[in-house]
Order: sequence, then C-alpha cells, then structure tokens
Amino acid sequence: MEYQLPDKQRGQEVVWFFGLRWHAVLEVNVKQQAQRLAKEMGALSWVLSGQTIRSVGLSSQKAQSRSKALHVAAAALFAAVYQEQSVAAIFKLPTGLFWFVAAQKGRVLVQGDHCFEAIEAAQNFMKTVLADHPQLGCLHTQEKYLNWSFLPAKALSNAFLKQAALKKRKSLLWGFSLSILVAVSILSVLINWAGKEESTENSLQPTDLFASKKIEKILNKHPKAVLGPVLKFYYQLPVHALGWKLKESDCQFSIQEEGWLCDAQYQRADKAAEIDYFLEYLNWQPYAQVASLNEVQIVFPSISIENKQWEAQTPVTLFQFLSQLQKMQIAFQQLNYSYQENKLNHWQNRSQIRLKGPLRSGTLPLDLPLHVHWYDAKLKFINHMKPDLKKSQFELTLLGAVNDQQVD
Repeated sequence: MEYQLPDKQRGQEVVWFFGLRWHAVLEVNVKQQAQRLAKEMGALSWVLSGQTIRSVGLSSQKAQSRSKALHVAAAALFAAVYQEQSVAAIFKLPTGLFWFVAAQKGRVLVQGDHCFEAIEAAQNFMKTVLADHPQLGCLHTQEKYLNWSFLPAKALSNAFLKQAALKKRKSLLWGFSLSILVAVSILSVLINWAGKEESTENSLQPTDLFASKKIEKILNKHPKAVLGPVLKFYYQLPVHALGWKLKESDCQFSIQEEGWLCDAQYQRADKAAEIDYFLEYLNWQPYAQVASLNEVQIVFPSISIENKQWEAQTPVTLFQFLSQLQKMQIAFQQLNYSYQENKLNHWQNRSQIRLKGPLRSGTLPLDLPLHVHWYDAKLKFINHMKPDLKKSQFELTLLGAVNDQQVD
C-alpha cells in the first residue's frame, strides 16, 4: 500500500512517497528497462536506485510534472544518503505509521519499502529481512525507531531530492497511440450516448490488464519450472576456484525478464590468484564488479524459467497442506508460514512462506499440494558449519507466495 506525505524542505515543496514496489533490474539500459517495467506493471511513475547494481521503484500515482511540489520516493532518498552502506531502519511518520526501509550499497531492496500501523509488525518484518540479508546493519540499535525528521535532515542539498524524484512513465508510441486514443474516445462517447455505459470504477486500465495477464502467466508455471533452474544454477556455481571462495549468492525473480536475476560474491584468500586471472579462468570478465580489494561481485545474465505448467490438483484442504509442511520441517532449520497472513500484494495477495535449510533440501517444496511461486532465493557458504539434517555448509533461504485463498 502506498502512502504520501506533503512536506517542505529548504524552500522546496515535497510530497514523500512510501511503499513503492521495487524490482531488481539488469545493469544495461536501466532507464529503458524501468520504462518498460512500469508499462507492463501498470505503474504511472518510477524511480531508480543504486549505482552498479540497480533497482526500480514503481508507483501507482502519477508524477505531476506541472506541480510545484517535487514527488520523491523516500526509500530512494534513504538509499542515496547511505549509498556506501548496507543499512535498514524503522521510521515513525507524522501520520503515526511505521515505515521500514532497507538499502544495500545505494540500492533499495525488493522488500525494503513498507509501512505498518503497529511498531510490532514493522519490527517482525525487519527481523525477517535482516535474517535474509545478514550484511545489513540497523541504524537504531538502541531505539525502537527513528523519527521521520531524521532522514530529510541527512539530505545535504536538494540534489539528493531530485535524484530520488519520481519520473513520469512515458506514453506509448506517440502518433499511433494518439489515433487509437481518439478512436477510443469517440467510441466511448457513442457508448455513453446510447445509454450502455458500464461502471469502470473497478476495471483495469490496458497497462494494468497487461501486467495482470503477465503475472497470471507466471503464476501458472509449475514450481519446478520456476525454482528448478535456480537450484541447478546453485549446484553448478563454483565454491572454490584458484583460491577464491564463494561467500553468498542472491537470486530474485524478475517479472520483466520472466526469469531470475542472480549475483554471487567471491572473496580472495591469501596466496590466491589475482583477480584478472580468476575472472579469465571462469570467463566472468563481462559480469564482474569490484566490491573491494579482495572481493568481487558477479552479476550473471538472467536465468530463464521452464515451460512446465501447473495442472489443477484435486481439492486440497488447509490441513493437508499444513501436514505436508510439518513433514518437511525435519529437513529445514526454519519453516515459516501463516495462513492468510503476510500478504504479498504484488503476487495476487498470496501468503508468504519462508524456508531456510541445506541446499540439498531445496527440491522438497517443489511438489507441495498448493501452488507456490518462489520469487527469492539466497545461498550462503558457511565454511565451519557442522552438517546435520537441518544444516549444511550450503545454507539455502527461499521465499515464496502460497495460493491458499481458496482452500477448504
């Protein structure tokens, strides 16, 4: 849910935007990608965050180009202010809402822009995100939250505000679209004149309809077709190479790409090969981004999903689904799911499920009786972990969206 907050900063009228939908994007042609994703998702405005690795925030509100007020994405400002850090925080807004925000090296995280009515809900959500991103630090370790005024004061100039300002989504092909709009307008007048007007209050705009159909297409895929390629990618990812060691890998499902965007971080040990030889050895030069002197991040090309469709199962009760989850608990360190809670509005209000356990357990949730769309996967290599049924050196964390809206 998006929220807006009118304000004034350094003589500039500002409208702050909270609760945008954030998506990871590839590094190439990021503005074109942002425009395209905005159209496909039915968003009316967008904003980019990050420098090397980027994310785009989408808003259902139109950025008013003629308005004196600057429409600013609060999360994008947070990411810009703390662009050299990986941090998260909870802010109390003047309206009484509690806003959670998280950014990594100048990039707003996919789960890093949410508002809550209760501080407890914001804190619980923050714990989940921090568990998924252990590199994040909290800005307020001694307090429950920060007051909203703390963040705008950190923006040293209006340049920060303009950097985080929402951009208006461009219209479709100009001349062609104009003629279509004229024709549609005439047709609409004729329909209204004939007395056949139907209420459009709950109808979808063309871009909304396109986005809805695309999401519907993705949600009709079998979980094996979606998660399977990522698990295969993880099994093929080198753990050690020429003295370099895998730290972690992060994969996020991209609606725009209809596939996965994955990166991996590698750390150089003593007496390991130099970075140029390491990258040449694995043919990773085009995908490498330097993180520090002895760390490198590899941003891989998108990973396509498969074509296997989900076939309707015989009616499943909630208790049957819960029983399957209980059987799986022996193979996971954490398994969190609550019926009709933690709703994911960008996945048709499905409920969130979160698993953490050894990589070898990653195939177990692929045959659950209810459809689950897996949209986030993380792999960590923990060198000194003692393996057991629920743990291994290869720690896998999965986030999914459960279609539990029509269970008996």
